[in-house]
Amino acid sequence: MRRARPTRAPRRGDAIVEALVATLLLAVGALALLSLGAVLRRDARRGGARLRAAELLEARLAEWRATPCDGPASGTRVVGALRERWTVARDADSLEVLRDSVLAPGDAGQGGVALVAVRGCAP
Repeated sequence: MRRARPTRAPRRGDAIVEALVATLLLAVGALALLSLGAVLRRDARRGGARLRAAELLEARLAEWRATPCDGPASGTRVVGALRERWTVARDADSLEVLRDSVLAPGDAGQGGVALVAVRGCAP
């Protein structure tokens, strides 16, 4: 016949240690969720700014295509927090090149959004 094993009586303080560990785990999880929320908000703002930058580039390209080959030109424009800089140059092969870039806030180290387009022009 088997002997019954003696059961261990809970020691004093075990419940407090378990509660502290559970609280610590909940706090770490809550901080992780807060951090994730901040990252998502930042990325959403950047995405919206890049979308507006792409719309500016699209408008500049449409305007350039609608005008005749005029030769060299350049300009800058600020729309809200976006800064656009563009140049049009003509090379020896009768090609006109549009270079346009738009920087949004926070794009300083990332290069912003850029466009290069080429079209042929009569000599």
